[in-house]
Order: sequence, then structure tokens, then C-alpha cells
Amino acid sequence: MPRRTKTEEGHLKTAVLDLLAADKIYALRVNSGDLLLTAPNGKKRLVKLAPKGTADVLAIVPNEEHTFMPLWLETKSKRGTLTPEQESFRNEVEARGHAYLVVTDTDQIMEWLKWFRSRD
Repeated sequence: MPRRTKTEEGHLKTAVLDLLAADKIYALRVNSGDLLLTAPNGKKRLVKLAPKGTADVLAIVPNEEHTFMPLWLETKSKRGTLTPEQESFRNEVEARGHAYLVVTDTDQIMEWLKWFRSRD
């Protein structure tokens, strides 16, 4: 079943996930923030997702030595910029040794993968 997307960033997220799947890289779409849901009985329930600022996609990228690099991907339109929460998240995961990319097209991911795989 094809995914439905309505925004430029939505199309990019789909392309990113498709690229990673084609390369057999395990990846998860991460939703952040809170959702207020209403049950059929009218009661409301707050559902907490990942913290605000969490990147859109987490990919677990293997290398030749069978170790893995967490790669966080924040998708942005050509004119998009990081929010303060996104900058804070980037700083936190990079301090832990993870990789973080702001991507506006899938070529950036392919370039990073080529660089990562050539380090061995």
C-alpha cells in the first residue's frame, strides 16, 4: 500500500525511508510531541510520544566490522531550519557518539553512507 504524504518534508521522509530500506538499513520513523486523543466515551487521553526535537528517522547503520552507528535524520525543506529543541537533541546525540544529519535530499544520505563505509 503506498504511503500518503502531503508536504515537501513528508515526501522527503518517505524517500529517506525507502532509500534506507533499499540498502537494507534498519530504520524507524520517530514521531515527537504529544497527542490528545478522544475516546468514544468522550474522555480525553494525552499520549506522550518522543521528546520534542527528536529527529524524524533513526537508522542503525552497520559497518564492515559488524558494529553499528546510530544515524539520526532530521528532514527539512530547502528553506527549513532547526528549532531550538532540535538543536538541543542534535547536540545531545552527537555528544553520545551518534551521527546526526539534517537532510534536504536523499543524496546527502548516500554521501554520508559512502563516507561512513570508506572509513574502515
